[in-house]
Amino acid sequence: MRLDLSEGDGVVVASVTGDIDFGTADDLGREVARALPDSAAGLVLDLTDVRYVDSSGVRVIFELAAQLGISGRKLALAVPETSPIRRLIKITRLEEAVLLGTGPAECTEMLSQT
Repeated sequence: MRLDLSEGDGVVVASVTGDIDFGTADDLGREVARALPDSAAGLVLDLTDVRYVDSSGVRVIFELAAQLGISGRKLALAVPETSPIRRLIKITRLEEAVLLGTGPAECTEMLSQT
């Protein structure tokens, strides 16, 4: 798994490449939480280049959403319509805990409107 971080318009974009599984999920959660300044309005987790997420990854995404929610901020997931991750999001009901968009730009826009 590779993580690239950028910030713009008060939103941090964390772009993930590779799988999010038992071996990488906790590292992802720690790295993203550490890189998120208190001044950020929200977080976009860009899963465009992720093809597999196991239950450890789902847990970390729920935890990130909860941590952000405590301070009144939101998590948005960028997942293309054609991605197999979309099915996982529906099955686990992640869309009830996060904002869901098709790409980072759309998610950033969604976060700026909340």
